[in-house]
Amino acid sequence: MTIGSKIVDLRKKKKISQERLAELLGISRQTLSNYENDITSPDVEEAINKGGLKFYIGVDPTGDSLHIGHYCTVIATSKRLMEGGHTPIIIAGGGTGLIGDPKPKVERPMISKEAVAHNIKCIQNQISTILGGKIEIVNNADWL
Repeated sequence: MTIGSKIVDLRKKKKISQERLAELLGISRQTLSNYENDITSPDVEEAINKGGLKFYIGVDPTGDSLHIGHYCTVIATSKRLMEGGHTPIIIAGGGTGLIGDPKPKVERPMISKEAVAHNIKCIQNQISTILGGKIEIVNNADWL
């Protein structure tokens, strides 16, 4: 499977149009089309050095606070990428957080929509404080 076919497959699984994905990535629809058709491929190093990309970080809203596991992604990686001119989009697992977390040994209990909404708000406030400024946060419950 090529990079282009992987992009198409994931985009279609997430039910995102080519136009919307291009907008989220901060590229033209034609550029995305070229990636999907394996005409060109993104040069990661060039893109990172150039700045202006949007990237996402996922957070689990089953608690009302960030935890040590968020350190690498939310604090270290996001801050470095933001310093390079990139824009974070925080994806809160509001839909997935409602179903608990089945594990072989312990299962995290399901929580209410109200509790998830409260937790997302608390986490959003923490992220805004840590990263500074207004940070875009989206809830996967909006499309699940």
